[in-house]
Amino acid sequence: MTLLHDGPIFADYFQFLLQDAALRERPAPPWDEATLADGVVAMPGLLAFATARNMQVPVAAELLPAEPALDLGGVDHAVEASLESRGMLILAGGTDYLPTAARLPVPAGPLRVRLLCRGLDRLSEDGLAGEDSYRLLLWPAALAGVAVLKRHG
Repeated sequence: MTLLHDGPIFADYFQFLLQDAALRERPAPPWDEATLADGVVAMPGLLAFATARNMQVPVAAELLPAEPALDLGGVDHAVEASLESRGMLILAGGTDYLPTAARLPVPAGPLRVRLLCRGLDRLSEDGLAGEDSYRLLLWPAALAGVAVLKRHG
């Protein structure tokens, strides 16, 4: 396991993004009722993940050599999606300036990305503070569709 990122991301518009650094633009994720329930929008070269707050949220990203065992203990929501990479990903909030956003070196080719969300029900009354956290697990794998492993609510 290689830790790629462990720190806050500004989840403006209740989202953060993982995108191939070769993309020249940041396309707007087409959120709708179904993708909000799933917690992810998958687009060519970009994944957008929904968050419980539109503030700084803790995000960890780990690169693994192969698919990890599925452990959903203490997880509120879990979803997987695929992303094609040219060897460098950008991890950013919805409005972050991409040239200065976190860079994650990964193998070129298709990756599977699992998002594990915890603490989604532990927010302050005003929704500004909370104990929510987001963990991304990435590993080389053939492209596949979105899979909700555990649905919150």
